[in-house]
Amino acid sequence: GKISTANRMGKLGVKIASEVHELSREQIIVDVHEAYQLLVKAKEMEVVAHKYDSLLTQVEHDVQSAVKHGMASHNEEMKVAVKKADAELKIRQAENGVRLARMNLCQLIGKPLDSMIEPVLPEDDEFIGPIDKDASVMNRTEYQLLELNSQLAQEKVRMEKSAYMPQLGVMMNAGVIDGMELLDSKLFRHKFNMTVGAVLKMPLFHANETRHKVAAAKEAMYQEQIRQQELADKMNLDLQRHANEVDEARLELQLRKRNLDRCEENLRVSRSAYTVGMETLSELLVAQVLWQEAYAELVESRYQTKVKMMKWRKAAGKL
Repeated sequence: GKISTANRMGKLGVKIASEVHELSREQIIVDVHEAYQLLVKAKEMEVVAHKYDSLLTQVEHDVQSAVKHGMASHNEEMKVAVKKADAELKIRQAENGVRLARMNLCQLIGKPLDSMIEPVLPEDDEFIGPIDKDASVMNRTEYQLLELNSQLAQEKVRMEKSAYMPQLGVMMNAGVIDGMELLDSKLFRHKFNMTVGAVLKMPLFHANETRHKVAAAKEAMYQEQIRQQELADKMNLDLQRHANEVDEARLELQLRKRNLDRCEENLRVSRSAYTVGMETLSELLVAQVLWQEAYAELVESRYQTKVKMMKWRKAAGKL
């Protein structure tokens, strides 16, 4: 029993090492996914900055033409110039953000930091599907580790008990003696002998010490079982928290899309009204800023939704 228990403990140790390796692999997957989505976000922010700059460039041309024909003041031209400088700064910040995000991703996947990785910008968010409300933490790697540690604690109790149990050993030895022939006669006649022995070991003097070791192993086993239950409850809470975050992020993404649609329509109407002289330049610039902010918020919301979805999958053991 002692040998078979040791073999089971060895197998459990191999499984624990494998689960620890799997846990590290899952964390790397999450980190790389987050780094990639950060690069996608930075690239989209660069697109937003260039679009905002293009809108201001068009307004700048219109205002310069109006100033040239005496239909607008230099004050309006200065307002556009200030916004244009701010847009150029946003472009530079976005470009630096893309560069840093790309280097961060290269560092995580083991590529040279100057590798040119171009992300695929999403055309829609249909792949962000619903979450499984019946998901359980039992498939989670951390839960499997707790289960294996609990089993290992039980095997340790059996191992300690083995020193407290009597040990019986049986031995048997058999032999045949047959002498060689000399002058047509044998020196030794055919002879067979067999020896049988038994050894019984009783823990008399160290029984109390062994009893304490067994009690200590049982206490460690109970503590491991309590720890498993506590951490399992925390994992269920963590799973529910991630599910709530994904649900809120998906709702926010839908609201940001609607908000961007409204800002685009508002910008179109404001642009038309400014062209016919029904709105001032300041109102048009405000409409452009609102559109730029709505677009940036949508990009941020899309990034947060994808990252939170991946973290929920890890918490549910569905990576």
